[in-house]
Amino acid sequence: MVGDPEGYWFFKGNRCIKTDRAGTKTLAGGESKITAPEAWPIFQGTDLAEGNFDAVTWCAGSDAGYWFFKGDMCAKTNEEGDEWLEEPCNLTDSQSWPLLKDH
Repeated sequence: MVGDPEGYWFFKGNRCIKTDRAGTKTLAGGESKITAPEAWPIFQGTDLAEGNFDAVTWCAGSDAGYWFFKGDMCAKTNEEGDEWLEEPCNLTDSQSWPLLKDH
């Protein structure tokens, strides 16, 4: 489950659904594939399209978006899910968390 100002995203396999914060209504077109236009179309053709994420988190601020973690890979998208803020890479690459390389 991942929260943002509008509601929460839930993930299962390669599917996702967004609800309002009260959990009473679906948003973003209801349940869909992760690669759907209302979800994360940027994942189309990548390993991330398979879903099965280890973790997903929303980040606020001037570079607001979503971080996705799967195995030793990570990526960050914009809030609309149609643009990379950080392209998929190894978690310990220099643009991600190089400190983790030693741990």
